[in-house]
Amino acid sequence: MDIAFHYFAVKTLARLAEFSEADAQAIAEMSEYVDDYTAYSYQRHRSIPDELKNPCYDVYMPGQNNQPNSGYNFNPCTTGFGSMFDYSVLTISNNQKNYVLPFHFLPLDIPGVNEGACAEEAHWHNGSPQDSLISEEMQDAKNEYIRTPEQERSNLLVKVGMLLHIYADTCAHQKFSGYARTSNQVNLVEVYENISGERKSLLPRFREKFLESQTGWPANAVSIGHAFAGEAPDCTFVSWKAQSREHTEQVIEFNNTDRFLLKSREILDYLRCLRGKEPLDASAWAPFEARMRSAFLFDPESRARGQSVFEALCAHWLSCFAQEPSAQGISYHYDAKKVFGGSELSTGLTAIDLPDPARTRFYSFVRYAQDHLLRLYGPRPRSGKTDLPDLVFSCSQSGENSRADCPSSPTEGVVTINGSRDLSQVVRFNDGGCVYSVTLESTSSLNPYDYCLRVDAQGPRGMTSGNGYLYFTDAGGDTYSLKIFSSARKEHTLRYNSDRPEIISIVWSNTKK
Repeated sequence: MDIAFHYFAVKTLARLAEFSEADAQAIAEMSEYVDDYTAYSYQRHRSIPDELKNPCYDVYMPGQNNQPNSGYNFNPCTTGFGSMFDYSVLTISNNQKNYVLPFHFLPLDIPGVNEGACAEEAHWHNGSPQDSLISEEMQDAKNEYIRTPEQERSNLLVKVGMLLHIYADTCAHQKFSGYARTSNQVNLVEVYENISGERKSLLPRFREKFLESQTGWPANAVSIGHAFAGEAPDCTFVSWKAQSREHTEQVIEFNNTDRFLLKSREILDYLRCLRGKEPLDASAWAPFEARMRSAFLFDPESRARGQSVFEALCAHWLSCFAQEPSAQGISYHYDAKKVFGGSELSTGLTAIDLPDPARTRFYSFVRYAQDHLLRLYGPRPRSGKTDLPDLVFSCSQSGENSRADCPSSPTEGVVTINGSRDLSQVVRFNDGGCVYSVTLESTSSLNPYDYCLRVDAQGPRGMTSGNGYLYFTDAGGDTYSLKIFSSARKEHTLRYNSDRPEIISIVWSNTKK
């Protein structure tokens, strides 16, 4: 779903459930922010809550950054993606595992998560057995909220908003997987507006033609989530039909307005349950349903000239609910950069020191995202494949412009140099650049490249300090290069094919060879 549901519908439903304006805004902001938190680089924070320093959370890099008072390396969990750059990052299977599937395409149960199964529709039935992983998590959050004293509940609103995003997306994205899967490859047969009944194009023609023309590994590379169906699964005002490219007899067809109304009622019942209220009966829901339907049946392309999409949505939703007594005084306002003051989006060398309450809410967001991943994958969920062997390298001269060699090694593993997986004191570039770790993994069968080197590194700091260069040589004698130019600590990837993929030599240099 898009912002029309994640923010506007959730904000409205929270007010209808008799949350205060401030609390409803907090829930809706967190619901939408799951899509908007796209920071992929490591950060530096002056202080981090002790609970997030637990190694199982996988976000805290122990030790300082070789500079006095520079802060600690911090790697919060990315939850969103939106640009073409974001999409290129998502072609890495480990990012599909940690960003796409958990927060947007959650399967029915944990075995399905581990297999990268398709998202399945979830239902919230208060007082009866739950039928999905996300509804179980929502039940746990409800129990936690009710047990917590009222004056201490504000941070739990972060958790509620995040889970409502996952719940809504899981329903909207059913039949699609968050992993790159051939089952995601569909042809969008038709899309109709539920406003006028007319056909609607949600894919620019060039993109539609591009997707239709893709076969083989190029199609596999972009078959993540519902990319082949464009925005159809997310829009509140359309009905759509898609046909599987792999099995043409398989057709999926949805009326988004109707199914989003069903989810709206379930979310309203859930939010009322948090407030200690009973679910609404059909007669009480009917007037709300009529207003929600009117709110959903709005095409942002019909907005006035010079009006932004968000401004148009604000005006439209306000016209639908401003006169609703239980939502009296409702207002709509959202800016992703101001959710936590914008500071936490910074990357690189600047140490971040968030003031309260932004600090508290941001670290709560990180914690609840990690709690979700821990539930799915166990401790250290984002560290890639577990139990990988050591790739044992030796180096006679640590520091800049040197090399390490390994006579033979497995085709997957974590590089150690002189007995340590922490390479930061051995593999150095000028002006503070270094490599922290190198991991070699095999990739999925859908990827055009069979092997991937994941390099945790940062480049030189100075404007005129140049770049760091890495050269990896495999057992067949082929060499693959990687340039480290960003001074922010982040993960870089180098993918390749080889008949003899074992890496036997690593060379690092301040100059290009």
